[in-house]
Amino acid sequence: MQNAGAAVKETPIIGACVSDFLLSGVVSSMDEPGGNITGVSSMGPIDQQMDLVEQITPYPASVAIISSGTEVGSKFEVNLATQILDEKGISWKAFHAATEEDLRERMEEAARDYACIYLPTDNFVASHMDIVRDVVLETGVLTVTGDYQMCADGGLCCCSIDYREHGRKAANQAYAVLEQDEEISRMPVQEETETQLFYNPEVAEKIEWYNYGNMSALNVSEEDSQE
Repeated sequence: MQNAGAAVKETPIIGACVSDFLLSGVVSSMDEPGGNITGVSSMGPIDQQMDLVEQITPYPASVAIISSGTEVGSKFEVNLATQILDEKGISWKAFHAATEEDLRERMEEAARDYACIYLPTDNFVASHMDIVRDVVLETGVLTVTGDYQMCADGGLCCCSIDYREHGRKAANQAYAVLEQDEEISRMPVQEETETQLFYNPEVAEKIEWYNYGNMSALNVSEEDSQE
């Protein structure tokens, strides 16, 4: 989104799957973007995700947070998560991984020393969920992810936004600009509020974790199971 904003100054741009438009520096405010960019924030429900961490983690809870440490959106999510964990009185440590080898080492260390691992929506981690899945299955560590695709690719459970609704909102914004002549500079950035709890049934079965409450099982096909 930052690159698009730098390259295109006149054509309206509708952004989706952007965690924080303000931190990305592409809008001047959420209510009145002020330029040629608006969209729908994909910031996950961090408070609900930390509630989920607390619910599934045996006492005394301890949480390892693993991200690349370089992405604006995931850095913001980590900051929010640690604030909430502090309020809950749950101990935590943030780990950064810059390479595949780093990610495996951080996952193994976290699985050894912490009761739960939290993975925010981080592009680097999301692209290497095969490594996460290997460590989860090897160690049985409880893992909460930032969205349902990361969960499907190797996590245990998640509280995720509804990406179908997310895309629908972005499409409606595009329609308003193209067909209704709405001024994009005055079109507020929207936030996705619809969320759902999911769990990965294959991972759950293999680490002998049993779903409870109102979590929905993800449909993980053999092709997606990365075995």
